[in-house]
Amino acid sequence: MSAYAAETTVSLNTEGAGLYISYGLTDVGDGILIADYQNNRVLKKTDTNVTVVAGKSSPIGGYVDGDAEHSLFNGISDVAVNSKGEIFIADSENNGIRKIDKSDKVITWSGSYTAGYANGSRQDTKYNQPMGIAIDSEDNIYVADTLNHVIRKINTNGVSSTLAGTGKAGYANGDLDSASFNEPTDVAVDKNGVIYVADSGNQCIRKIQGDTVTTIAGTPTIKDEANGYYTGGYVNGFSAQFNFPRSITLLDNGEILVADTLNNAIRKIKTNGEVITMYDSTNGGIDEPVAVLYKNGKYYISQRWRADLKIINEGMINNVK
Repeated sequence: MSAYAAETTVSLNTEGAGLYISYGLTDVGDGILIADYQNNRVLKKTDTNVTVVAGKSSPIGGYVDGDAEHSLFNGISDVAVNSKGEIFIADSENNGIRKIDKSDKVITWSGSYTAGYANGSRQDTKYNQPMGIAIDSEDNIYVADTLNHVIRKINTNGVSSTLAGTGKAGYANGDLDSASFNEPTDVAVDKNGVIYVADSGNQCIRKIQGDTVTTIAGTPTIKDEANGYYTGGYVNGFSAQFNFPRSITLLDNGEILVADTLNNAIRKIKTNGEVITMYDSTNGGIDEPVAVLYKNGKYYISQRWRADLKIINEGMINNVK
């Protein structure tokens, strides 16, 4: 195994933002949006500083729409931006999808605060801890509705529907109505509308293409009947194993980065389906990564219990095992 070169760790606390637990990362051209899960804010990091986009710091969380600077959230886990520059937020503990419009106003776009499972209009929809969010080229929103074990879709009018999943935890490929997931935590969509899912409880990465759900990487092993999860593992190759993969990022070349949380590793799924390890806990490494983003030759990594953002130059992460 090759030793990894040193990396850069940027403490966002020293840059005026007070980040405590970071989650989802999103590229917005001139910077990166960060879901500040613990302090319930959306942050923006540029090359020179960190600013608060929305949310009033509140470790205990809250639920208030209105001016972005006075809005309250509870457990922001992911962010995404549509073609109009509007920001959508997976406000997981508030069981809803919030929106920051172009006038810096926060509104509840979908969900009704109370946990549940219902499709329909913006106010009628119910979620149960939605953790991941992605937006396609037509501005449809996809949500990893984690504790409902489904992938939801919100059209541009705010009407929600279930795209895939039965609403019960399980592991099955097949058509959209019969396929099952177990606590999906992230979702990504490519330029062709193909959707990818970090199916964390099943320890694998799934693909939704057309009317079919398949598994593209990860091999479920032994199921723990007490909690319904499959046992995680750490195996590379074409029969790879993950240990609660929390999030995924699609690269322009068709490869997929995986934040393999409990393996303390960043993995890559190559276009031929082979899984390799990009970076792990060797020589310090990383501690429970929950998101990874590639931008301009650098990898940005959120770690569950760290008040910082790890930044690794591309040339420092190319040793694999």
